[in-house]
Amino acid sequence: MGDAAISVLMVEDDPGDAVLMRALLQDQDVPGGETPRFEISRVDRVEAAVPALEHGRFDVVLLDLCLPDGRGLDVVRKIKAAAGDLPIVVMGAGDDEPLAVQTLREGAQDYLMKRRVDGSLARRVLLNAIRRKRGEERAREWEECPRGGTGGKDWSGRRELSRLDGQ
Repeated sequence: MGDAAISVLMVEDDPGDAVLMRALLQDQDVPGGETPRFEISRVDRVEAAVPALEHGRFDVVLLDLCLPDGRGLDVVRKIKAAAGDLPIVVMGAGDDEPLAVQTLREGAQDYLMKRRVDGSLARRVLLNAIRRKRGEERAREWEECPRGGTGGKDWSGRRELSRLDGQ
C-alpha cells in the first residue's frame, strides 16, 4: 500500500455515527487485499465545513444530510458551493430513494444509508467517488485541449489513481 492517505472531511453532528463511520473506514482487516488508509477530519456543522474546505486539502467530503444548521438538499448545495470540484458522498439516515436521487442531481457522487453501510461498502463508495470525479475532470480537460494535443497533461491517470488502488 502507498504511503499517501485519502483525506476525508466528514460533516456529521452525531458523535455516535461519526465514531462508527470512522471505525468502518479505518478497519484495515479487508479480505482480498489492502486498502488505502483514510485520514478523517470531522466537523459537525455546515458553518464549520465551509472554512475547513477553504483551508484544508481533502480528497472527498462525507456529508450527513441532517445537521444543526441545515437539512437535506440545502446542505448539499452549500457544501457543493464550498467544495468546488471535490467529490461529495452523502449519508442519509433513512431509505428515501427520491431524496437520494435528488442529492445526485445536485452534484453528490453517491449516497450511503447509514444503517445499511459496512466498512467495505463505505471504503468502496468513497474511492469510486474520487475516481469518477477525477475521470470527469480529465474528460473535461481533454475536451478543452486543442485537437490532437494533450496540453502537456498525462492522460493515463496512473499516478493519480495508484494512490487510490494502494500501489
